Amino acid sequence: MKHVSILLISAGIFCLSKCPSVADEADVIEFFRARGDSVAVDDQGHAVRLMARGTPPLSVQQLQQIGDLTHLTSVGINMSPANDSQWGFLARLPKLKQLRIWHGHHFRSLDVFNGLAVEELTVGGCMGLYRLNTSDPDKTQNIITTLDNLPNVRKLVLYHSPVAPDDAHLEHLVKSFPGVTQLRVDFVAPGRGPGRITRKGLRSLSRLPLTHLTIENADTLSAEDLAVLSTINTLKHLQVFTARGSTTSEGRYRALLVQFQKLRPEIKVSYVNR
Repeated sequence: MKHVSILLISAGIFCLSKCPSVADEADVIEFFRARGDSVAVDDQGHAVRLMARGTPPLSVQQLQQIGDLTHLTSVGINMSPANDSQWGFLARLPKLKQLRIWHGHHFRSLDVFNGLAVEELTVGGCMGLYRLNTSDPDKTQNIITTLDNLPNVRKLVLYHSPVAPDDAHLEHLVKSFPGVTQLRVDFVAPGRGPGRITRKGLRSLSRLPLTHLTIENADTLSAEDLAVLSTINTLKHLQVFTARGSTTSEGRYRALLVQFQKLRPEIKVSYVNR
């Protein structure tokens, strides 16, 4: 009987490392910390923030252990291995407020995040959205419209992925997420042609209660475009990035932003030429 007990205990230890479903919260916290990931806990020892850095790579099973940390309010995942059918573990996190996904190469749609109660969603550098949809150009072109039903979202960060919006895409964001106060988008994104955003599209942003607006790859932004953005009455901070290797004259761009500040001197303006 003693030998049987030892075997059972040994089997339990083996399964704990291989079978995420049987691990308790403390074991999952230890697993991620042992990898070098960042886990913050509250006074009761519950994990409340997790940053999975992606190195060494996680397996899908290991990634899904995040669903056992049911007190998490903030999750960041770099280099996720999950495909479109493997994100269900997020629904097991009732307190999740902030979700940040970087460099996801295995999912092809943003609808995997629909229905979450998060207040902040970041999707950055997730080139699976482009590479896995090359046979469906329409889907690639309109991938941003697959994101919907985030009733509590206040901050949307969508960049360095093929989600550069045109006017219709900005209209989708405005209609779908009327409570957004912070928005970051690309004018031109990898795998896409020049952005087709016009002043009509920019004007639609004034229907959001925006306080912070960040525009990536904004090389084509004109004085007229900035004049439209100046009509966003709630705006407090405008941040503009021009593309790495851009031929845009930094002096010209700074001059444009000086003109913008004359229109709205109370707005903080940041300009970064990569």
